[in-house]
Amino acid sequence: MNARALLMFAAALAVAPALAEERPRPPEKTYGLFCAGCHDAGNQAPGTNLLRLKREPGQAVLKGRQDLPAAYVREVVRKGFIEMAPFRHSEITDQELDALIEWMRNQEPGTPPG
Repeated sequence: MNARALLMFAAALAVAPALAEERPRPPEKTYGLFCAGCHDAGNQAPGTNLLRLKREPGQAVLKGRQDLPAAYVREVVRKGFIEMAPFRHSEITDQELDALIEWMRNQEPGTPPG
């Protein structure tokens, strides 16, 4: 097997579990996969730290915020914001995004995903 074929095979193996997962994902799983690494509470989350520098106190942690309109969150997720890359519909469906927005609003600020 040549190097290119081996690389393609390895990539297919890496993607296979994601293709087999149940969709739509529950919002806590979507948050854990795509949001927690940057937006959890604490000093280790780069998205939270950046928002802490650029916004008013209390606007850095996204969970539990009632002041973010759903349309705004959808826009940021789809188009990106500052250093945040956009997410495609194949990564987070509209149904998953709507559920995620509602779930995040109902969380206590700083609570772990799950």
